[in-house]
Amino acid sequence: MRPAVVLFEEPVKLIDVAMEIAYRSDCCLVIGSSLTVYPAAFIPEIIKRQGGDLIIVNFDNTPLDNIADIVIKDKASTVLKKIIENMELK
Repeated sequence: MRPAVVLFEEPVKLIDVAMEIAYRSDCCLVIGSSLTVYPAAFIPEIIKRQGGDLIIVNFDNTPLDNIADIVIKDKASTVLKKIIENMELK
């Protein structure tokens, strides 16, 4: 049996598609990622270079906190629950 995760040094399927989408995006919401595993960690950097916004939700610091537009230091589950509750009120 194989886990449903990408293991280190394994090729990441569809990374080219994700990069192409990043070049067309104006915002990136990163939730619960350390932003240390590449090439996927390039995606928020691409969006920032294109003039887009970067929002990071992570309990720990990330290497991109200094370029993010918004950094929320909390558990992803807590933040997402609050977002959903807020959306339901509207």
